[in-house]
Amino acid sequence: ISFRDGIASEFFFDNFSVNICLMCVAAMVGIKYIVKKVWFGPKTYQGLRFFSNVSFGIFLIHDFLRMGLVRLGIDALTFPPIVSVPILAALVFVVSGILAYWLKNIPKVGAYIVGG
Repeated sequence: ISFRDGIASEFFFDNFSVNICLMCVAAMVGIKYIVKKVWFGPKTYQGLRFFSNVSFGIFLIHDFLRMGLVRLGIDALTFPPIVSVPILAALVFVVSGILAYWLKNIPKVGAYIVGG
């Protein structure tokens, strides 16, 4: 709540605010040091490498999928959020990954569409 105006302020919750940027940097640095200490098996490493290669494509595609689901009437409030949020997140993540992989393998133009 803004002390001066006496109304709710979204200054510290806006996606482009300084504290959100600092939290993202802290999360990435923390994850980097945690993951360095963990040994992954060959299958896990292969899966991580796959999603690493298509992560930019997932980023580009996921919102289109989410908007499509909303148009179909499926969103986080369709079912109880404790159930629908993890299921929708996993669904969008996996489908975006498959689409990004498919788009990336289009000869000559795929790398320009989804990166890499």
